[in-house]
Amino acid sequence: MKIINNYEGSSIDVISIKDNIANLSLRKEAGQYEHYYNFKVINDSTKTAFIYLENIEKTPYFRNEVQRPYINKAGVWQLIDNKHFTYENGKIMITIEPQKEIEISLYPRYTVSDLDKYLSTLPKNKNLKIENINNTGFKKIIIGDMNLPLVVVIGRQHPAEVYSSYFIEAMINSLLENKEPLSKYCFVFYPIVNVLGVNNGNHRYTNNIDYNRIWNRSGLVFEIDYIKNDIMSSNLAYFIDVHGDEVSKINYVRTNYKLNYSSIGSMQVLKDPSKFRRLSRALIKQRKLINLKDKTAREYISDLKKCRSILVELSLKDTIESAYDNGSKLVKSL
Repeated sequence: MKIINNYEGSSIDVISIKDNIANLSLRKEAGQYEHYYNFKVINDSTKTAFIYLENIEKTPYFRNEVQRPYINKAGVWQLIDNKHFTYENGKIMITIEPQKEIEISLYPRYTVSDLDKYLSTLPKNKNLKIENINNTGFKKIIIGDMNLPLVVVIGRQHPAEVYSSYFIEAMINSLLENKEPLSKYCFVFYPIVNVLGVNNGNHRYTNNIDYNRIWNRSGLVFEIDYIKNDIMSSNLAYFIDVHGDEVSKINYVRTNYKLNYSSIGSMQVLKDPSKFRRLSRALIKQRKLINLKDKTAREYISDLKKCRSILVELSLKDTIESAYDNGSKLVKSL
C-alpha cells in the first residue's frame, strides 16, 4: 500500500504504514491542525487496506458531526459511502478494497490546474480576456468593456474553500451566455488569490498569513498588492468576495448596503454584523480571537472606493451543484 501526498493540492502527514494499515494525521498550519485533507491511496495488495486518520477533533472547525469526505472515481467526485467510512474514538477509518487506487478529500480538490482546464474549454469570445500574472498561476479574467463600471470578484483567499471556484465558474458561464449584464458592467475576476496555499493544500493560512485579514497592510502578499493597485483608479461599482463556510449549514450573503431580496437562489441575505458580533462569531465558530484593526478585503476596498460590497459564504456542507446554481443567480440579481 502507498499513500501519495506530494501533488498539487494534497495535504496529509503519514505517521506509519505497516502491511495493510496506514496511520495518518492532519497537517498543521499556523500552529493548529488543518481542517482540510487530501491524499491518494494505492492498495496494490490482495487485502483490504485500513486508513486511520487522526487529530480530526483538534481543528478549530471540528463539531460533533464529522463530515464524510469525497472520493474521486474516474474523475467524478462523490461522497464516500458508510460501508467504507466510520468515525470512532476520535479517528476516521476508511477502507480501500484490494487492487484499488482512490483519491480522498474532505472537499473536492480544485487547484490552479483545474482552473486552467476550465478556462481552456471556454469558447473564443470578444468580451473575454484572460491574463496570466507573473506566470505564477495567478490569473485575471476580464469580461466586458473596461470603460464601464467594474464588478470585481475574488475567490480562494482561503485555499480549502473550493466551492468558491465552482461559484465563480458559474458566474463566468452565465456572463458568456447572457450578455445583458455586460451592457451595464465590466466583470473582473481573480479566481484564485492564494495560489501558493492552493498548490500546497493549505486550509486557511499560507506562511502563517490569513490573506483576508491583511488588506490594510502592503508588501506581505503579491496577489493582494496587485489587486489593490489594479483597481485603485477604476470606477468600481461592486466588490464581491467569495468564500466557503465550514461550519454553517446555510449559504448566505452579506452586504454593506440594503438589498431588496431576502434570498438569492439558496443564499440568505444577511446584514453585515457589528464588531461585537464579528468577535463573538470568530470565537464561537472559528475558536480564535481576531484583531479588528486588520481589515478584510471587503472592508478595505469598500472604504477605499466607496463601492457596494458583497460577501458570499457557501456552506461547505452543501454540494457543487448548489454552488453553480448560486453563482448564476447572483449574476442575474446584479
